[in-house]
Amino acid sequence: MDNNIEEQLQQFQTSLIEKAVDTLKDIRDKYMLAVKDAGGINIRVERPLHTRFKEHYFEFEMDRTMDRYEFEVFLIEEKSLSLRHPSETSLDNYEDWDYVIK
Repeated sequence: MDNNIEEQLQQFQTSLIEKAVDTLKDIRDKYMLAVKDAGGINIRVERPLHTRFKEHYFEFEMDRTMDRYEFEVFLIEEKSLSLRHPSETSLDNYEDWDYVIK
């Protein structure tokens, strides 16, 4: 494939992703305000890696071939797509939570 076409496709894909993320942020803000306007509350639940990927931590506990830091770096790299998905990250910068559960 022509490099110019590949570059144009990459730019188009990047543009679509950026527009999708912006749309998600707009929807997020409207939804969060709608919840509050209806008298509801917004709760954030912090989920550390060991609670999100229990099966991997179980394997880590059984097979101690690397230290915990190395394991978490490995896990983040292995699960990077799911950890960076807009459904996981779209509320990361939202700060107007009524409650945060850690």
